[in-house]
Amino acid sequence: LVSDMIDLLDPAMVEKLAQLFENATASTWMIGNAVRLAKAEVAAAPAPPGAYALIKLLNDPDTRKGVAIVLKTLNVIGRQL
Repeated sequence: LVSDMIDLLDPAMVEKLAQLFENATASTWMIGNAVRLAKAEVAAAPAPPGAYALIKLLNDPDTRKGVAIVLKTLNVIGRQL
């Protein structure tokens, strides 16, 4: 088993694994920062946003980009199932 693992862990495989780890770490960091920032902005508001304010938020281009990413991700996951 150890011999097979050594054969599989050539420099190209190690590089791929390192890149995957780096991408996963960067994604986790970015999502964590986004959640902390959004939580702080909502907590700073005197009252929770109403339905109209939430609908108005959909006019923001950044919100639409975020929603598009989430929906496209779900689309890809659905295709893979």
